[in-house]
Amino acid sequence: LRFELAPLRTGSRIWKMGGTATVDGHLAAEAVLVATIG
Repeated sequence: LRFELAPLRTGSRIWKMGGTATVDGHLAAEAVLVATIG
């Protein structure tokens, strides 16, 4: 299982990230995450 995340938009407190999960090189899941920092 491998997770990869990339920032889509960064700010001072709110970050938006896109991510994928792969198993043996095959895409298993993908998501867009929004997080508040601080």
